[in-house]
Amino acid sequence: MHRPSYFHRVSGTSFSPQQPFLLRTFSIALLAAAGLAGVFAGPQLMSWIVIRLHAALDTSFWSEGFIASSWWLLTFAASLVLVRSSVHSPIYRWVNPLLLLLWFGYFLIIQFRHPILLPFFDDYTGFLDDYSLILSGNYPLTRIEWLWQTYWECRVPIPRLLFILLSACFGNQVFLAAKLLTTLLLALVGYLLLLHTEARKKPVTSLLILGGLLHFGFFFSSLSGLSGTCYYGSLLGSLWALHLQHRNRSIGLVLLAATLGALCFASGFVVFPVLLYRAWKAGAKRSLRWIAAWTALFCALYFYGYHPQRLNALDGFFPIAFLAFIPIFLGNSLQFLYHWSLPLLGGSILTWIGVQHLRVKNAGYYADVLLVLIGIAAMTAFFRHPAGVEWALNIRYGVFSSVALLAAILLVSKSESALQKWLLPLLLVGLLRTFFFYPEMALTQEKNLDMIRAWQNGRTDRPSQPFFPDNTETVLTQSRDANLWQLPQNPPKGD
Repeated sequence: MHRPSYFHRVSGTSFSPQQPFLLRTFSIALLAAAGLAGVFAGPQLMSWIVIRLHAALDTSFWSEGFIASSWWLLTFAASLVLVRSSVHSPIYRWVNPLLLLLWFGYFLIIQFRHPILLPFFDDYTGFLDDYSLILSGNYPLTRIEWLWQTYWECRVPIPRLLFILLSACFGNQVFLAAKLLTTLLLALVGYLLLLHTEARKKPVTSLLILGGLLHFGFFFSSLSGLSGTCYYGSLLGSLWALHLQHRNRSIGLVLLAATLGALCFASGFVVFPVLLYRAWKAGAKRSLRWIAAWTALFCALYFYGYHPQRLNALDGFFPIAFLAFIPIFLGNSLQFLYHWSLPLLGGSILTWIGVQHLRVKNAGYYADVLLVLIGIAAMTAFFRHPAGVEWALNIRYGVFSSVALLAAILLVSKSESALQKWLLPLLLVGLLRTFFFYPEMALTQEKNLDMIRAWQNGRTDRPSQPFFPDNTETVLTQSRDANLWQLPQNPPKGD
């Protein structure tokens, strides 16, 4: 008997003629051809385009975006092949792991096109300020104070402990290991999102989640190991806690996951009120008491002796800036050319969707994920809005925005056929993200290398942002003396 196609079984359509345009053989071949052309002839194509447009563009800069976008097209085309072929073959059961490996490989290719494995910005004042003293023997490794001391407004003991462990295992290749760790953490975030989609029956959903989430991960975390570990670790803990609660697992495991997330970064605290709220809506009085008691105890321990390095919120509270910051933060991953209009619109829609599901008793996993992300946006807005709403466009926040967008899409799309309609927007947004953002990351890496070379060669003037935080001259000297820099002989070209 003829086995009906996947799309016929799920949505009542077949591969022809109602199938999504991107899943047709011609479309996949076209995407793959465009990707191959860009990978192997990206700079030449970019130069040809510039000549035809009679534009004065930096072709070396934009060629990076062109080539990275080509890798995106190739990975997307390969994913579509997997989605199609999985329907009538034994790999149907393995489509999710295969897609995960495929996107993991894309992530690594993009990260290591410019493999300058050096500390960046937060790494200096979050890791290296004390780690260089540890290596020199002037700072006992066993002192708990370093792990527990605040970094800005947060305590980050788990990222610091992981950094020590990675350093013990990999020595001064620790920044390579940190990149791999942040990649793994982000992959686990994607895996947790997949668990609630019946994804074995929905390969398009898998592609949507993995492509949409993992793609944004390389931007800031590929530069700063501290930021990547903090952000992804806190997000992973929060999503894990919600997953366990929705699967009616032990309340102890739920609280453990939430606590680990909060010990990665303060944004992990947001999951506690969401857990409380859902336990209350479900009438789970025992769980409600345990969550409330542990939240109170953990907050008391966390804030005992709490002395933040700096509180931007003390600079004043500006209601309009605060309210605008939240949707712009949530729509961060929609920014192109760093303009706030599209993030504001997209984030406002996300906020509305999340608020609408507050009153729903059994709103589901993705509703709670979206509520957590709205809470993280509000927390970040409280501490950062005095610096201006443009701070919400910082690309380090892109992963939170990506998760919020995916949660909202999965929440409002009631069928697989509805999800299929998001494939084309995902493709276009991915191309725009890569083309506009990746060249900046590559350029930042090389400028960071130039600054470190200048410092190593004896220049003593004050290092400048955005490569180093304020007052890092002493840390730079300590890092150089401890041989923590592995500088390549020549700046990598990326090809």
